[in-house]
Amino acid sequence: MAELPKKVQIGWQVFRRREATSEYITRSGMCIDLVRFDALCATCGAPFAAKVTKTGWRRKILSRRCEPHRRPGAYVNNDKPPIPIAEMPWWAKPAPWSKSRPGKVHKPPRKPVEPRRRLQRPQQPVKAPAQPSRPSFLD
Repeated sequence: MAELPKKVQIGWQVFRRREATSEYITRSGMCIDLVRFDALCATCGAPFAAKVTKTGWRRKILSRRCEPHRRPGAYVNNDKPPIPIAEMPWWAKPAPWSKSRPGKVHKPPRKPVEPRRRLQRPQQPVKAPAQPSRPSFLD
């Protein structure tokens, strides 16, 4: 099975995966592994720990707020964090190429794209309509 990445970033928020996973038994009796992760709350900026399934970790379906500020399905502002970046722990600082990081951003250079050419279709010769063998009732 493929190894899960150590960090996941959504907007300015960085989620750090812990080494330990815990087993959980669902109501149907299945035993699944839960990944524990650390994050900063999107509302107050306080660090918190949460759990998610491995599929949720891969698809980035994560809790983005701490327990007191929990609002499932509510919008999270990805533009700027609630606390200054300098006060964040080392693992929670946004990546250098992140759009939300203030200051100078160094992006990898883009490949030049050729301009689109207009499609040239062959011109079909226009033939005059043949004279009908019977007269039309519309004449």
